[in-house]
Amino acid sequence: MGRILVVAGTRPEFIKLAPLVGNLRARFDVCFLATGQHTDEAMLNVKAWEGFPDFDHILEWPTSKVGDAHAEAAIGISDFIEETRFDPDLVVVQGDTASCLAGALAGERMGVPVAHVEAGLRSWDIYQVEEKIRKLVDHMSALCFCPGEFEAEMLRTEFFRKFGEVKSKIYVTGNTAFDAYERCLDGRSWAVPAWVPGGRWAFATFHRTELLADPALTSRLLTAVAFAVSEADLDLRIPVHPSLLRSVGDPGKWLSDQSFEEPFPYRDVVRVLSSSARKPDVVITDSGGLSEEAAWAGIPTIIVRPSTERWQLLSRGFATLASPEDVVTKPLDLQKLIRKAINPDRPRIDQTPYVCDDGESPTAKIVKHITRFLDA
Repeated sequence: MGRILVVAGTRPEFIKLAPLVGNLRARFDVCFLATGQHTDEAMLNVKAWEGFPDFDHILEWPTSKVGDAHAEAAIGISDFIEETRFDPDLVVVQGDTASCLAGALAGERMGVPVAHVEAGLRSWDIYQVEEKIRKLVDHMSALCFCPGEFEAEMLRTEFFRKFGEVKSKIYVTGNTAFDAYERCLDGRSWAVPAWVPGGRWAFATFHRTELLADPALTSRLLTAVAFAVSEADLDLRIPVHPSLLRSVGDPGKWLSDQSFEEPFPYRDVVRVLSSSARKPDVVITDSGGLSEEAAWAGIPTIIVRPSTERWQLLSRGFATLASPEDVVTKPLDLQKLIRKAINPDRPRIDQTPYVCDDGESPTAKIVKHITRFLDA
């Protein structure tokens, strides 16, 4: 039986890798390793659905500055493998986080092939840390699992330009986040949370470091979003992410008490997005994952970032891009985007982004390709 080390460090990674870990454990000896990047209990103890996999071990994340932390975390993962004598045949990582890079570096250090889930995404923002991580991990990976054909083709072109050949096995699998999304919608009845407004409303989230690094900019952003949403005759709800709290302290300085909420479980978010009667009319976010989930729920999204790696969402009309600077300086333009998004005459899109149309789930595709790779 082959051995697989699955490395994750943040809540989005836990959620997106959980369906894959469950399926891999049915075929392989799997170690689900948390790097300790997210240490908050609410982040670690996701348990978004019955049977959500437990971690086999949780490491301590390095306290060094960011550049050194990647290398130290990789060494920590390697040391864990040596101490436990797990000796994996494959290291699986996901996304574009520090933990993803640390896991890939650990694989390189140990001479173990790496599989990258959600490979090929590109924002073309050379200053974005996540963009650098995506490229590094893709180039280190023996297996690249892309969410769509567009991302796979971009990756093939990138490999040809840099190496003169496609050095990795590239597969279009769809996004495992869709499997997690579906598992949260288990068909059982559930009560709509009390914080969901009774009328039309906007759901907003902000958590990215580059957006929250300047508290003055963050406070102006919150004020502008609240103004634009109000002018569009919508109620506003913003779950206060720990990063947002660290940036601005009490959000009540810029938002009404009714606008912000404590963070809530991923399952609740998915169920509210998918609620037939009480779902938000628009999502305003800097989160790539939430913008995907909103698209699956049929909710238009305004992505507040200078650029995005989710180009399928823009090209197919699921989302619109709004730079933070424009939101802050031109809140009336944001109001126009909101009104356009919630217009009942807006064309409806029946496609499902980042999901293959052959009926096979993203998780099943990845397990199939991993099995063939390890059996070869």
